[in-house]
Amino acid sequence: MEQSNRTSGALWYGVLACWAVATGILAWRFLPNLTPDFLGVAQVFLLACLSYFLLTGVFNVVVNVWSRFLHTPNPTRRVEGTPRVALLYCTYNDFEREAAETMRRQTHPVDVWILDDSTDPRAEEHLLAEYAEKNLDTIVAAYPYFVAKGIPGSEKLLLAALAHSADEYAIYRLDMASALLNCGNAELEQGVREWCEQQSGCEIKTGEAAIWGASRWGASSASSGGHP
Repeated sequence: MEQSNRTSGALWYGVLACWAVATGILAWRFLPNLTPDFLGVAQVFLLACLSYFLLTGVFNVVVNVWSRFLHTPNPTRRVEGTPRVALLYCTYNDFEREAAETMRRQTHPVDVWILDDSTDPRAEEHLLAEYAEKNLDTIVAAYPYFVAKGIPGSEKLLLAALAHSADEYAIYRLDMASALLNCGNAELEQGVREWCEQQSGCEIKTGEAAIWGASRWGASSASSGGHP
């Protein structure tokens, strides 16, 4: 950083030096011919404009030449393995399972995240159908919904989804673990603690807010009057 600052300062001094020399040449050419009238004022104004254009022109030329030909390339960090890619399926009352399945069938490993701000009851039907099929990918992606739904007996499947997230969606596992730990379900809290003991670098505390949703167990079912 210090070397970069020194280089930038040297460039700026070089630009100013070139501008000062060019402006001096223009002044030497114009000032001896000034007359004490309107034409003289116009000549001074013209000199100021030319000086400004020289400054911007020299600056652009120097900066472009330096950045294109003389800059030091930024070091790049080598990425080991195959980087994962996340695809976001954003929809509003227009979810199509075929489209989501198409997004999953890529030649490159991808994580498909469905963002559905839906008021259509069929959206919930899709999630419940995925839950019935024990689709762990969907449960990982929509775990705040299943926590808020609080389906009786779903704890084991949610914990299985957490273990699945450790393998397939490692970047989100602590967020999901925090949500399950703090949702108010004793079985999930115990299961997350046991899971966390087997993980390296797992430091989740009770009461810590989850990044991806902090639903309370059964919150949506309590407000709507029950479970499906």
